[in-house]
This record gives sequence, C-alpha cells and structure tokens, in this order.
Amino acid sequence: GKLTISPEIVIPEPTDPTAILLQASAIKTLSEKIRVKAKANAALIVGSIESLRKFVEEQEVCRGNFPGPVPVIYYGSSSGNAEELECSELMQALGEIGAAGVVVPVFGGSVVNSLDDIGSDDALAAKCSEAMANGVVPLPEVVLANGLGWGEEDVQNLVEKLTAACGMEPVSIILTVNALEEEDTEETGEDESNEESKVDADASASLPKVSKALGRKTPILGSVRVTAGQNRMGAYIATLKDAGFTGAFLRSDCVPGFRMNPDLDVVGGFWSAAIGDLKSLKSKNFRFR
Repeated sequence: GKLTISPEIVIPEPTDPTAILLQASAIKTLSEKIRVKAKANAALIVGSIESLRKFVEEQEVCRGNFPGPVPVIYYGSSSGNAEELECSELMQALGEIGAAGVVVPVFGGSVVNSLDDIGSDDALAAKCSEAMANGVVPLPEVVLANGLGWGEEDVQNLVEKLTAACGMEPVSIILTVNALEEEDTEETGEDESNEESKVDADASASLPKVSKALGRKTPILGSVRVTAGQNRMGAYIATLKDAGFTGAFLRSDCVPGFRMNPDLDVVGGFWSAAIGDLKSLKSKNFRFR
C-alpha cells in the first residue's frame, strides 16, 4: 500500500497584540487546509498548548463529516515552554484538549548509536504511562546515528528494546536518521537529474530496513528532512517505502525558507500542494519551486 504522509507544522508564537488576534483565524484556516486540501494522515504540531488547542478545535468541528478530523499529535513547543510543565501536567492538558498523540523523544532526543542507549532512558516508561492514563497515544521518536546500516533484525531488536523501556508496545515509532551536514551543491553545478539519484543513493544507504511482518504489527514512520524541489521529497519517500517503512513524517525542514518565513498561510499552501501531489499518481512530476 501507499505510505501515510503527515507534516510537522511549526506554529510561531507572536508577541504583538494584533498578530495574536490574527493568529487564531490563521490557525483555523491552516487546520482546514491540512484536512481538506492536503488530506494528511496526521498533523504533528510544534507550538504552544494554546495553538494546539485551536488546531484540534477546528478539526473537531468536522467530526461526522467527510473528510473527518485529522489526528493531531503534539511534538513540543517551539520556544521550549512546554518543558516548564511537569510531564503529568502536560499529558493532562493534551488529554483535555483532545490531542490524539504525543511524540516522546527517546534517550532525551540525543543520537542513538547502539541499543544500550535506549535501555538507559529511565524516564521513558513514566512518560508513556502518563500519556496513556490521559488517553493520549505516546509515539517514541528515535534519532539514529547516520551510517549505522541497520538491517531488519536490528530494527526488530530496537522495537523489543523500546517495548521494554516504554513498559508497553508502542502503537507506532518514528525513526529519524541524524542528518549529515548538507553539502552545498550550488557551487558544484550539479544538474537536477543527479540531484534525485543522489538523494536515492544517500537515503537507501543510511536507512534502517524494516521487515514486512514488523511493519504490519508496528507502523514505523521515517522522518523526511530534504528541502522540497527537484522531486527530492518524492525520491526520499520512495526509498522509505523500499526500506519497509509504513509512513513518512515530513519535517518542517522540507518547507523552503521556513525559518525565515513562518507565515502560516504560506505553510498551509505549501503542505496542501506538496502532500496533495505526493499522494496523487503525479508524484513523480512534483516540482515545487
């Protein structure tokens, strides 16, 4: 089958009073675009608890209609404020808002070089049980060192180790391969056709392999962190599928210039076009400039 496609959406926190007022309707429009135009499988939100609440509220409006609400997963706060909430307070807030899930960084979000790193994360079980107690699904995210070259057995062992560390079998797992420093292709004058094959070769070399049996039992989502354009996203998603992943988690790094321009209207328009195209049969021709 096709991979599930879910974007990471960074909602900035304005300080200007007018901007704060405008933000509420901007979040509402963005939320609708992600459901109706992008038809994303889930939305991962980075922002304040208040922004998350507005996004979830808009999704809930259409419950019982088609398309129905997109599951909303909390990825943390852009300014780190959520860290100030105790784990139990945060999970309680997410439960009250109606968030479907929360991303739980494994090994404190540090790069995992071996399975022993996972076993040393003592806080994981507490976070997962706290989330479950509030009706929120915990999604562990493991950041793997680049070039580990893990095969199916390694990934199977990883899931078993995570199940023990979480105190429960994860509903789904996010695997993020730690990005190597981007090489500047501007100066080398590489042409576009090389670009695609380069993404393919680099990705397939560094991606862990997931067995079909494991993928059916525990959906494994892979992070996509290539900037859109020249079919880089489509090419990377194809390599994820070949490696046995069940879904793609499109990180904010995909949005061209997103750090410079966090305009929610631009972000919503980008994801609508990008995901719409990636999900359609035209994905091979996806050229976002």
